[in-house]
Amino acid sequence: MTTKKIGLVAFGEVGTGKSTLCNTLIGSNGEAFTESEKTEAQTFETIGKEGTFGNQATFLIDTPGLGDAQRNDAAHLVQMAQYIKDNNLIRCFIMTINVHCPRLGDRERRLFELISSMYPGAPWYKHIAVVWTRCYSVMADEIEGWKQERKDGFKRFIAEYFKNEISKEEANSIPHYFVDSKEARNNNSSSHNELSHLLAWAGQLNLIKDDLPTMKVKLGAPTIEKRTRTEIGRTWTDTWKSGSRRYLVAGPKKSHGRTYQMQTTIYEERSCQKFTDGSTEESNWRETNRVTNQVTINSW
Repeated sequence: MTTKKIGLVAFGEVGTGKSTLCNTLIGSNGEAFTESEKTEAQTFETIGKEGTFGNQATFLIDTPGLGDAQRNDAAHLVQMAQYIKDNNLIRCFIMTINVHCPRLGDRERRLFELISSMYPGAPWYKHIAVVWTRCYSVMADEIEGWKQERKDGFKRFIAEYFKNEISKEEANSIPHYFVDSKEARNNNSSSHNELSHLLAWAGQLNLIKDDLPTMKVKLGAPTIEKRTRTEIGRTWTDTWKSGSRRYLVAGPKKSHGRTYQMQTTIYEERSCQKFTDGSTEESNWRETNRVTNQVTINSW
């Protein structure tokens, strides 16, 4: 057995056979990761498990399937990002796509945006591989005829998504593998060879934590901080004498007075966003209300 353990993170839309692929890559027949042969997702949390594929030691992280209406992708992003960040084995991301549904669009764009939010501005695409799943009939001639078509469609999608951010050579360097995950459990199958090539490619990559910067993912919703501050306005003094027409007090006349001041209380708030890397970002203070009062600051 190869002693260097290779860690991979599987992403994909609901129904692409992602969990089945993860089971295959750790040598499980289905007990490790919950499999879903239906349109509903069965994976609702990020899970990592060890195993072997052939002679290669592996570690797979199965992420929540995209597109599941029963949960919110954003709600799981923090937990998933922290789990990946804390792991010292991960070398690449696997993007699973059902070969029978080749149209790429919003679902794949959501996946890229998800990874981009984990590694903002970083070349994470150098650590991604595309696995076309559900290639039935042991890589039949029909599937063989689809290969270049699927690759070309993905390259067009990449070019549209990244615009001029990556070169054509970088887009072309993203590897593609065509497998039927269950069939790949047979050692002499084409799918088994495809996954062996995937692991060989992943094995020559650096660890993600060494190549990409610390993840900066929003840690929940922003909190609101509030404060008040006071602005001092005009100050004046009013004087009078006892016994005057204003205050008819018997006895000797005596000077009285009060000093007044206009004070404005300003109410402000700002949002405070925490991130998984321990950093915090605050917005500028925003005024929400102000109240002006006349205040007595001295009397005699």
